[in-house]
Amino acid sequence: MPDPQPRKVPGPAPSTVVEGTPATALAGVSNILRNGLCMEVDAPQQILALQGMSPALLDELLDELLDGSEGELHQHQHQHGYWLASGPQRGMLVLESRASSALVERLQQDAGLMVTDVSHGWCRLRLSGGAVRALLQGDISAELSIHAWPPGQGLATAYRGVAVLLYGRAEADIELFVQRSLARSVWQWLEDAIEGANHGLELEPSTTGTGLATTISAEKVANEDRGGLR
Repeated sequence: MPDPQPRKVPGPAPSTVVEGTPATALAGVSNILRNGLCMEVDAPQQILALQGMSPALLDELLDELLDGSEGELHQHQHQHGYWLASGPQRGMLVLESRASSALVERLQQDAGLMVTDVSHGWCRLRLSGGAVRALLQGDISAELSIHAWPPGQGLATAYRGVAVLLYGRAEADIELFVQRSLARSVWQWLEDAIEGANHGLELEPSTTGTGLATTISAEKVANEDRGGLR
């Protein structure tokens, strides 16, 4: 009798990523609106990683590309995009409209930068609500108060040990960039944290007079539903 053929178990359908198109890696998730906090997937049109960027060159390029925004390094912003520093002389140009091939060529040849389209490798989550800084502060070691981290700045840090980049659109409006392979885990952790705000997690109003939360006053309740992810 011939050996039986092994039964094939169908695997997940392969995902298709169009080069240069931001990937969400979060297909099927629904926006979260709970306890005065909102979380949604908000993919930019394009993300370009640049290496070799000097402060002087950054000022020159962004003054032209982003319509003359004022500010320090990594504080330039405009409706068409902004610069998000991730380290010395490197960072990401986050664009709400796609860069032309002429622009990319100019960055590479005229400015001598290393330019890589990393749109497919990153996900951008947008979190908003009065307690959003307090929510994140519980799992991020960097200081997120409005005084230490004012709006318009980027921040390279870690959320529960996962490297993330934050960008403050406003005091109560924050963008979180995470690598695509870890996006679903971070989304689930954040969803659990938002849900926890209704189950023993007390968020205190700030003392700045704005009514926005900046500190967590009580210890987080042990949440067995997290399955030891913390």
